[in-house]
Parts: sequence; structure tokens; C-alpha cells
Amino acid sequence: MKIKLIDKFEQALKFDYGLGVNRKRNFFHISKEFHKPITLYVKESVLDSGFWGLNENQLNILRSNEDQWAVVLLARSQHFGFFLKLEDINAICDDPATSFSVNDYKIHEPQLSRNL
Repeated sequence: MKIKLIDKFEQALKFDYGLGVNRKRNFFHISKEFHKPITLYVKESVLDSGFWGLNENQLNILRSNEDQWAVVLLARSQHFGFFLKLEDINAICDDPATSFSVNDYKIHEPQLSRNL
């Protein structure tokens, strides 16, 4: 059975970086002793070229959270991803090139380089 990239990411956080990870679907609650916890909304590209759907409801939950949070976009065909903070997410969501349908912001990899 092939392991998903998002599962590999979770394993790396736990075992390579020694972080405490409490995962609930695409939300990773990260903690480490003496550090402020952070919540990551992690999405894996469904295409090799880098394409993600960010759910508006999930983003609103994060935005209303007082804890630190970020979005991590994993690129399937690559060994890298994108770490986006609130201001990055706002810039992408406000970009007229970002399509929005069925409560999802549709993000394409080339668009990230324009907004980050």
C-alpha cells in the first residue's frame, strides 16, 4: 500500500523533528515543550503540477482561532511544500485570479509565486 504524502509529513513532524502532533483529518495541532502551539491546515495536491482546494469554512475556523495557525500545501511530485501564514492566505483569497467554487478556493502553484 502506498503511503500518502500527508501521512509522510505527519511522520516527519513526529519522528524527524520530535514534535507532538495531534491530527484530526487535515488539521495538525503541533506542540513542543517551551514553544507556543500551532495549528496547521495541511493539504496535499491532487495533481502533480500543484493544485489545492482550500475550504472556506475551514479557513474561517482558523481565522477565528486565537492560537497561531498556518496552511501547508504539499506538492505531490516534489519534495517541497508551501507554508502560508494569515497574510499569505488573505492575499491568495483576495487575488482575482483565484477561482472560488463550492466553498473552495482553487489554488494553482504558479499563483503562489505571484502572491508570496
